[in-house]
Amino acid sequence: MVKVNGGSCFTNEMLQEAEAAIQKKMQNIAKERDPEMKRKVGELERKHAAEKEDMKRKLDKEKEEIELQRKYLQEMEENIKRENEQRKKQQQFRQEEERRRQIKEETEKMQLMDELAALEKMMMMSRLKGRAADQSLEMKRQELEEKQKLMEKQQQEWWEKRREEDKQRQLREEMQAKSLKEKYENSKRIDEKILRELHEKELRELEEKYQKKQEDMKKKFIEEVRKQAEKRGKFKIFDPVLPFLKHMEKTCKQM
Repeated sequence: MVKVNGGSCFTNEMLQEAEAAIQKKMQNIAKERDPEMKRKVGELERKHAAEKEDMKRKLDKEKEEIELQRKYLQEMEENIKRENEQRKKQQQFRQEEERRRQIKEETEKMQLMDELAALEKMMMMSRLKGRAADQSLEMKRQELEEKQKLMEKQQQEWWEKRREEDKQRQLREEMQAKSLKEKYENSKRIDEKILRELHEKELRELEEKYQKKQEDMKKKFIEEVRKQAEKRGKFKIFDPVLPFLKHMEKTCKQM
C-alpha cells in the first residue's frame, strides 16, 4: 500500500479530499456559531472601550493634578522669594540696630570716662593745693566706677544675648529653608510631556493586549470549529480514527 501510494500511507488526493470536507463542514459550523462569535467579539470590544475610557479619565485626572501642582510650585517659589526678602530686611534692620547700639555704648563710655577724668582732675587739684581729699568727690568716683562696671556688664550681657538670638534665629531660618526646599523638591513631579508619553505607551500596550486577545479568540474559535467539523465528517476513515491514521502516516515516513 505504501509503494502504491508513492511512499506514503495515504495519497495526497485522499488527504486533500478529507481536508476539503472538513473545510466545508467548518464553514457551515462557523455560520451556525456566527452569533456566538459576534457576541464574544462585542464583549471584547466593549471591555476594550471601557479600559480606554478608564485610561482617558486617569490621564485627565493626572493632568488636573499636574496643573494644581504647577500652581502649588508657583506659590512655593513666591513664598521662598518672600521669605528670602523678609530675612534680608530683618538682617538689615538688626545690623542697623546693632550699629546704633554700638554708637550709644561708645557715647556712654566716653561720657563716663569724661566724668571720671574731670573728677580725677578736681581731686588732683585739691591735693596740689594741700587740701584733704573731699569725701564727696571720693564717693562720686566710686559711684562712677561702679556705674562703669555695671554698664560694661550690661553691654556684655546684651551682646551675648544678641549672639545667642542670632544663633537660634539662624537655626530656625535654616530649618525653615530646608523644609521649604524639601517641599519644593518633593513637589516636582513628571510634567505633562512625560505624562503624555507614558499614556501613549500604556495605550500601545493596551492595544497590543487587545489585538492578542482577538487573535487568541479567533484561533480558539477556529480550533473548536475544526474539531466539530472533524467529528461531523462524512468519511468514516477520517472520523474518530483520524488522529491515529495521522500518527501511522508519520511512523511510515520515518521507516
